[in-house]
Amino acid sequence: MAKSALDKIKDQLVGEKERVENEIGKIAKKGKRGLRFVMDSFGSKDEEHVAGVATLDNKISLGTSLEKSLRDIDQALKKVEQGSYGVCELCEQPIEEGRLKVFPAAISCVNCQKEKK
Repeated sequence: MAKSALDKIKDQLVGEKERVENEIGKIAKKGKRGLRFVMDSFGSKDEEHVAGVATLDNKISLGTSLEKSLRDIDQALKKVEQGSYGVCELCEQPIEEGRLKVFPAAISCVNCQKEKK
């Protein structure tokens, strides 16, 4: 991959990392053992507690997804630094440049991704 294309992807990864970290910060606090989610107070009625639990459940689900995205981005940035970015972890062939432009944290090529599913 050309250095200019790699630089653009690195910038894209760094921007996405900042966005994901900001999103995580809106819904959780970082603790020693990972993210901590707090249930918002919705009132004293049972129906209001149900709404609070549902909201907390949504936050946890979103937080889990965002944490995975952050790990994937960090892994991709590490590969950029190591010079191994853009190589499929399964078949060890180059990942299509178009795929990396759309999904810069990709760890597998399109064919291997299809086979995984």
